[in-house]
Amino acid sequence: MSRGLGKLQREILATLWEAKQEMWSYHGCARLEYPVGHMCNMAGAVIYKGNRVVLENDVFDLFASSRFLLERHGIRWSWRSEAFKAAFSRAVKSLVARGIFQKLALVPVQWFDPQQRSLVYELSDGTFLATTGRKTRFVHGPKSYIIHPDPHAEF
Repeated sequence: MSRGLGKLQREILATLWEAKQEMWSYHGCARLEYPVGHMCNMAGAVIYKGNRVVLENDVFDLFASSRFLLERHGIRWSWRSEAFKAAFSRAVKSLVARGIFQKLALVPVQWFDPQQRSLVYELSDGTFLATTGRKTRFVHGPKSYIIHPDPHAEF
């Protein structure tokens, strides 16, 4: 049994904020479909099963993180990308098992498109996107593990 985090796990944690800020084109990203200044041009704008939402600051989309790390390592779509996706999936699964990531079934959102809200619910705690399926896409991680670019920022 391993005693510490692996290289890919550390890299995932170190690049969560960077991936959220910089990823503009990946499957599930909503940022390219709206004009400049629109709420969906913010970091964390995603499309999930037709629902356009902007995630809360402390919620991360692992699709963005995976695509960001693929591009950072210079991996094009080939057998290498399939191997990377498998390694990424194992790394995320163990981060969830260790309790570093919390897999979210109800994802807190700060904005949603009122015309497309089949899975968006406004509850007493806030507004949430309900997710389904086995894949771990949206996670919340403890502040002590996530490396934020501005250590004085609130999140």
